[in-house]
Amino acid sequence: MVIVKIILAAYLRGGLFFIAVYYLITADPDGTLQLHWTWLNLYWTTSFLIAYPLLIIIRPQIGHPHFKTKSLRSKSAAIERQQPSNLADTYHDATNPVKSRLAIDAANQQRDADISLIADIFYCGILIIIALPALILVGLSHLIHHRPNKKV
Repeated sequence: MVIVKIILAAYLRGGLFFIAVYYLITADPDGTLQLHWTWLNLYWTTSFLIAYPLLIIIRPQIGHPHFKTKSLRSKSAAIERQQPSNLADTYHDATNPVKSRLAIDAANQQRDADISLIADIFYCGILIIIALPALILVGLSHLIHHRPNKKV
C-alpha cells in the first residue's frame, strides 16, 4: 500500500509538467494535438510512467526537496515586525487606505508559497527528464556492488 501511495504521489507531483511538455512535443504549430509516436514521445512517456516512479521508490530522498523561498520583501517585513511599534504605527495600520501591513505580509507569503510550488514542479520535471538514465545508472551500480562472488 505504501508503494501505491508513493507512485500516486509521484504521478500527481509530476503530472502537470508531464502534460505541458507532452503537449509541447506533440502539438502542431497551429495548436492542435496530433497523437503520433516519435522517439521523443516514447522517451518522455516511458520516463514519466515507468522510470520516474521507480526512481522515487528506489531513492525516496530525491523525491521530496520541498523548496522554501523567502523573498526580500518578507524578510524586511519580518525585521520591521521585530521593531517595537508605537501608537502611531498601530493607527497607520488601522487607517491606511491602500493596504495594511498584515495584508502586505499575507501577499508576500502567498507569493513566496507560489514560487516554492513552481520550484517544486520544475524540480519534478527535471527528475522526469533524467529519470531513465538515472535509473539505468542506479541499476548498474546496484549490480556492480551486489554481485555475488563466485569462487573457482
